[in-house]
Amino acid sequence: PGLLFPPVRDGATAPATSKCAADRITAAAAAALSRLSLAADLKVAVAAAGGAQALLALLAAEGRCGARSSATATHAARGLANLSVHLDIAAAIVAGGGVPLLVGLVGSRRAEEAEAASAVLANLSLHESGRRALLRAGGVARLVALVSSLPCAYAPVTAYLSSTHASDAASTGSSSSSSADAAPGAGGGEGAGGRREAE
Repeated sequence: PGLLFPPVRDGATAPATSKCAADRITAAAAAALSRLSLAADLKVAVAAAGGAQALLALLAAEGRCGARSSATATHAARGLANLSVHLDIAAAIVAGGGVPLLVGLVGSRRAEEAEAASAVLANLSLHESGRRALLRAGGVARLVALVSSLPCAYAPVTAYLSSTHASDAASTGSSSSSSADAAPGAGGGEGAGGRREAE
């Protein structure tokens, strides 16, 4: 499938650096893996060397000087976002327990961490195993909460999504009532209220 979320590059929202030298070194290594994983021909090489597992481990571990640094978490999630474009690597991230870690990071108060984690989940949600893991980890509620907390600049988008959901619900109810007299088995599939696939 096509890439739902574009590769995450280091941009204007640079994560804050740590005062701890060991954490700065770890963050720099994670940043290097993230940048290497931007190249299509290097994704498999990074993953084959254990890059995805190493980045997941950074999300699960405490920092070397206490709490994990924001820079480490952000670069690790950005690297996973870039790697998760590859089907097999995405499956490995899910199998490695990455979804619960990423769902937790979506709730971060640091925008760069939440953005990077959301990018990974967007890519993983293209796959059945990723969607199931996302549901099990409570990711839907966490993502809805994140969207609901967006700045007022995004209010039109939120309003559009809300109106679309209401329209779909009304359409589903109408379809259900109009098909009540239909013969059993007629129509097949999930009906008019079925899920919409991303274009």
